[in-house]
Amino acid sequence: MNRISRRKFLKRSISATAGSCLALSSYHGFMPSVRGANNEVRVAVAGIRSRGGAHIKNFQKLHGVKVVAVCDPDSKVLGDWVKKCKNDYGTSVTG
Repeated sequence: MNRISRRKFLKRSISATAGSCLALSSYHGFMPSVRGANNEVRVAVAGIRSRGGAHIKNFQKLHGVKVVAVCDPDSKVLGDWVKKCKNDYGTSVTG
């Protein structure tokens, strides 16, 4: 079996690593940019009274995030938030 020197081993290893990194980094240039179904995150919030309400407000501020459903055991609170989402944010949510 041929023995390879440490210097030659390192030289070949670095060359192979650099070549594979270069090949993989240029691969994305050939791929067409397609807008997928996962570009918008749809969120459901459970428990609206304190933290859940804050989550809804903050989610509505984020680009690419949409609140689609809310859940709360108190039907009055749930109804109020469904109306609030429709009136304040212009989004229709399922309650």
